[in-house]
This record gives sequence, structure tokens and C-alpha cells, in this order.
Amino acid sequence: MEWQPIETAPKNPEGKFWGPTILVFCTADNLPWPAYWGQACKTDDATEGAWYVADDGTDSEISSRDVSHWMPLPEPPK
Repeated sequence: MEWQPIETAPKNPEGKFWGPTILVFCTADNLPWPAYWGQACKTDDATEGAWYVADDGTDSEISSRDVSHWMPLPEPPK
């Protein structure tokens, strides 16, 4: 697996919110995060919907401006 430009990331089969969980690279903290495309609900920009939601059980939001690349999640261990 290799990092791909975020513009090519899947959002979901219909291209709307709550797409599949993928690994995104956040430039704000230089860390990869499991996240999915979703509507923001904890920020002032909640109506814009330009956010990734960290899939960590806390619904943390990552601005799409801070996400540069993505890759599919690896297969789980066997």
C-alpha cells in the first residue's frame, strides 16, 4: 500500500457522508489516523461538511484542509 492524494479518496458508494474508514495523513500533527468522510458536529464549520471524522470512538474531527493523503486500511492479522 502506498499513500495516495486525498482527492482520490473514497467517500462512500454514493459519494456522500459516512464513507468507508480509511487511513488519512493529517498535516496538522503529522500523524496517520483511521477516519471516514462525515459531517462535522463539534465545530463552527459543521454546516460545510468538509471534514474527516477519526474512527477512534471519540468522533474527533479533522479538517479536510489538514488531510493530504490517504490509503486503505491494512487487512487485519490472521
